[in-house]
Amino acid sequence: LALALNQGDLLKIVEEFEIHARIELENIFRYSMAKDSNQVKVYAHRLKGTATNLGLIRVAEKLKTIEKDPNAPIANANELSHDLEQSIQ
Repeated sequence: LALALNQGDLLKIVEEFEIHARIELENIFRYSMAKDSNQVKVYAHRLKGTATNLGLIRVAEKLKTIEKDPNAPIANANELSHDLEQSIQ
């Protein structure tokens, strides 16, 4: 992706992903606390797909785990947030 786009376009994609990812992750945590597993699965799936497309493998794998078992409490929510933040920078 980085080779196909100029630096400005790539920067814009990363900035848009950062906003999108923060909102999606917050929704995952909120719906998990509300025990709404259907919504957890929807948001985890969507964010996992975006993370996969951008090559954020560690983040995508953690979201895949959440998507597979949306009823389970989210282990290490802070770690997931940190990994996402580190991947964006």
